[in-house]
Amino acid sequence: MSNQPIGTVSAAVANVRNGPGTHFDVIAQVKQGAMLTLVGQSGDGAWLQVCCVAGQVGWLWAELLVIEGSTRALPQVQAPPAALASPPRRQPRRCAGVADRSASRTGRGCWRPGHGSAAAGSLPAP
Repeated sequence: MSNQPIGTVSAAVANVRNGPGTHFDVIAQVKQGAMLTLVGQSGDGAWLQVCCVAGQVGWLWAELLVIEGSTRALPQVQAPPAALASPPRRQPRRCAGVADRSASRTGRGCWRPGHGSAAAGSLPAP
């Protein structure tokens, strides 16, 4: 009999990620009742590394699992480098000869100054 802890998914559907955090990509989903072998944990224990989902090791938030056995002996696993949380934003294309920074978009990818500008003090306070 193995002493390896087992986690049973308690949520209807849980995302398995390629790292310990929601900023990591989802690599698979598992349904309620799925039983997974726990093989590691994040430094704070909030995320557990599981084996094997879709043929690979992944991470689940610990709160989504009912755990059989102890996680104390699980090794702390270094997180892989995270991909960018969001792709870099493209800069708006400017019309030739327009240098005013208070420009607004007027269509067809061209920015013109003064269209739709708000006067100082015309916006409600936060």
